[in-house]
Amino acid sequence: MNSKLHYITFQKFPTISANSIQTIKMLKAFSKIGYDVELTFPNRAKNKISAESIYDFYNIREKISLNITKYYLPFDKINILNKFSYIVSHFLWSFWVVGKYFSKSNNSKNLFFTRSIWVLYLGSLFFSKKELYRSLRST
Repeated sequence: MNSKLHYITFQKFPTISANSIQTIKMLKAFSKIGYDVELTFPNRAKNKISAESIYDFYNIREKISLNITKYYLPFDKINILNKFSYIVSHFLWSFWVVGKYFSKSNNSKNLFFTRSIWVLYLGSLFFSKKELYRSLRST
């Protein structure tokens, strides 16, 4: 299988949480069945994290590409209005990621997987807009 699977999430890595463990297990399973897997997530940790630290933490032996994006947004940095801050920073990060990474995907074998409602919503808007322009140009 030559399909590339992009798993985009707003989770924090490495942590011992059910969500992060589930994400890593999904990536391992996709890799084992032949997908070229890439995990994209923001570096929300206080210290700079590396791919090696994540591979060691979760004992990853499969081939999984990690795309750790920079994170300049206020969530986890300001302790005022945490829930609102989370929603706004999640939306802004998702908007940036969808704009940057979805626009590169010209290959029909690229698959996108997410558990983020904002990535799903913005990604579906992006692809429907792209399809609309494609259909208008062909007529």
